[in-house]
Amino acid sequence: MILFFHMACVLPIASLIVELDYSRQCAYALVVLSTAALAFLCFLHYGDTINLVKFNVGYLRDEMGGRDLANPNAVGSQMGLAVLLSLSFCFGQFRNKDKTWLRSRAKSLVWALVILFLVLGAILTRSREAFVLVLLPSYLIVFHSRRHSRRKVAAVFLLILTGAIIPFTALGDAFVDLGRRFANVEELVTLSDRTDIWRFGADVLQTGPKNLLIGAGTGSADKALGAQGYYFAGSKLGDDGIVRLNAHNTYVEWLVSFGFVGFALGMSLLFAVVKRAWKWDKRQGTMFRRALVLFCVLSAAASVTYRSFLWPALGSLILAVLTDTGLRHPHAQDRLTPSLDGRPPASTG
Repeated sequence: MILFFHMACVLPIASLIVELDYSRQCAYALVVLSTAALAFLCFLHYGDTINLVKFNVGYLRDEMGGRDLANPNAVGSQMGLAVLLSLSFCFGQFRNKDKTWLRSRAKSLVWALVILFLVLGAILTRSREAFVLVLLPSYLIVFHSRRHSRRKVAAVFLLILTGAIIPFTALGDAFVDLGRRFANVEELVTLSDRTDIWRFGADVLQTGPKNLLIGAGTGSADKALGAQGYYFAGSKLGDDGIVRLNAHNTYVEWLVSFGFVGFALGMSLLFAVVKRAWKWDKRQGTMFRRALVLFCVLSAAASVTYRSFLWPALGSLILAVLTDTGLRHPHAQDRLTPSLDGRPPASTG
């Protein structure tokens, strides 16, 4: 399954090289792969599996309780992205290519079931991060997209129906557990003690002017955090005798690794992406790019995204979608060329 996810990055990278718009096909592929992965995890979780100790969906360890085979936050985030892509198809966020897409009731029913299954999968992980990543970007797509009033009513009805039925089903325990995690104020404020790790990051920056300006260096953030929080429950002692501690936040890791100079450069790049997404969405009357950027920003705030083994596929897909300028054929008369400064491209036909 991991191999297929990495193979999914081929299309978006190729689309950037040859200037073809394959973002739709990539989005389809990612939704299908995410659905298949969730079905496989549910099979492992609820099936009679001998070699795995099951906790909640997305969190699997080997029979000795050692190596993590999956992580609920990562799996839930993947489901959140798949929900976002699925809703984007339903609400015509890929422009005029979706005009006839939902005229078939069978297709509408299939995609409604897919979205429901993915949302339930995110809830089954019991991950607060996954719940937020499903809720906020989807809110932008459903309530801030133009037209499609019937689809909005259907989406709201499906959401209310799901929320009313789940507590009384076999999935109710996961729903209740997730609610308890949000109700635990102390754990919610500290984000399960992750704020302590971020405080260690501030301590690293204060150890000297070098760390403050240019950071501890590439790949050294976890070591620097481990040196400050060696006694912390989340720290791990490596085979080399070095204590490491995951930042659980892309921005904190970037700041510790590259200091304020590198952090400023990274934030300028993020601002450029947000500006470009906003401009293209306004120009094409869509909300998809802004929702996608919001997903990335929120995901980066809760994890170190580029440490995920799925990041090559997810990152290349997101890059292809954000740089898509509406090309439909390499020999189209009114061909559009992406501009590096984010300005609307000029017609070269």
